[in-house]
Amino acid sequence: DGLLEGEYITAQFELESNIEAYEINREAVMSDETVFIAVNDTLMKVKVNIIQELDDTMIITGLTNGDVVVSESLVNVEEGQAVFTNTK
Repeated sequence: DGLLEGEYITAQFELESNIEAYEINREAVMSDETVFIAVNDTLMKVKVNIIQELDDTMIITGLTNGDVVVSESLVNVEEGQAVFTNTK
């Protein structure tokens, strides 16, 4: 009814393969599990899902490929505020 010592099994799992997960700096994730992204030189707050927490980074979902994440700590900022990016 169960495995005995020395026995093994082979298992197959179906995983969702279209998940877009990103590894970002831990400082970019706010305490409410959001990040700021820059859209047309304006700050926008996006809710993310934390998949795994590592030493200095986090694996998250909820972003779109091409999103410009603000990776530095921000103090007293609000969504809609103007921001300068050096991505150009």
